[in-house]
Parts: sequence; C-alpha cells; structure tokens
Amino acid sequence: MIGLLGVAAFQAGLFATPGHVERQPYPDKPADLTEQRVTQYAKACENATVWNEELTGSGETPTQILVSMDEVMVSNRSTGWTVQLSYMVGVHSPNRVGDSTGAAAYFVNESTTLRTVGAKADHGELDPRRNGSVVTRC
Repeated sequence: MIGLLGVAAFQAGLFATPGHVERQPYPDKPADLTEQRVTQYAKACENATVWNEELTGSGETPTQILVSMDEVMVSNRSTGWTVQLSYMVGVHSPNRVGDSTGAAAYFVNESTTLRTVGAKADHGELDPRRNGSVVTRC
C-alpha cells in the first residue's frame, strides 16, 4: 500500500525532499468559525500532529512522510463544531517503510479545541466533548 501511495504522493510532490523532513507548523484557530474554516483547521491540525509524531516517535529520522485525510464529517452543534476525520500516514526511513491508519475527532468553538483519537474503525464514533483532551498546539 505504501508503494502506491508513495508513488502517487511523490508524483504530486507531497513528500518532503528525501532526507530532509522538517516539523510541520501547527495552524492558528480561525477567528470566524464557519464549516469550511473549521474543517480546514481540524485537517491542518491533525496533519501537523500526525506528521510531527511520526517525525519524533520512531527513534529514527524519517526521510519521507505523507499524511492523507480519507473521510471528513462535520456537524454544527449549538455549542460548537464537531469534525470527524480518518487518515492514512506513510513513512519511509533508512530501515523502515510502513503505513498506518487512524481516526480523530475535534470539537471546536470560540473558547476551546478538544481532540480525541482512535482506530480508523472508530471513525464517526469518537466524541471529543466527552473524552477529548484540550488542544494547546493548534
């Protein structure tokens, strides 16, 4: 799977230059919370979070990383926005090539951002308002 994903990503220019992978910046929360802006914010926050975890978590410096969002569901509640998403991450390093999947859910309003994570099979079932952690980076 990483092979096909990797080839498509390389052709699209989505990988960092081989051997030169840097931390991704975390986005700022938009001042005006619309469906489009909250969706972009949650996707950018999850992309940076997963990317940076892969960069520092393996004990070996990756030479390529790709994070792609598969499914995104957004709902507007009276207290804020909920964004459910699933993703795939592909990583290449000198001694490892692999991919994995996961899911995350965000609750976003003017005063807070909450995030919870799970397996891709949990997509749509995660509830960041009930068991999410406060996001301080995004």
